[in-house]
Amino acid sequence: MPLAQTHSRPSSVTDHRTASNGMLWRVNGAAVLARGANMIPMEELEGRLSGPAHRQLVKSAADGSFNTLRVWGGGMFLPDAFYDAADEFGVMLYHDMQYAQ
Repeated sequence: MPLAQTHSRPSSVTDHRTASNGMLWRVNGAAVLARGANMIPMEELEGRLSGPAHRQLVKSAADGSFNTLRVWGGGMFLPDAFYDAADEFGVMLYHDMQYAQ
C-alpha cells in the first residue's frame, strides 16, 4: 500500500495531495486520509496485558474515528488479538520494522 506525501492543499478527499505534509493511503486506487495515532506498548513487560485489552484499545481507536494506528518498531511484538481487532474494526496498521535501529 503506497504512502503519498505532498506539500499541496487537497481539493477533495479523493485528491492525491494532503495539507501540511499529511499522510494518505491508496487502497485499491482510492485515496484514504490517514487519521490515527502512534501505538506504543501499553505495558513495559510483555504478556502482562491480555488479548481483550488490546482489542479494547483498537475498538476505542475505531470509535474515535481513527482509521490508522502506527505500531512503533522499538516496542514489543503485539499479540494476535491486536491484529485481529484491527482487521475486525477496519483499522489500517502502519508497522515499523521491529527493532530496526
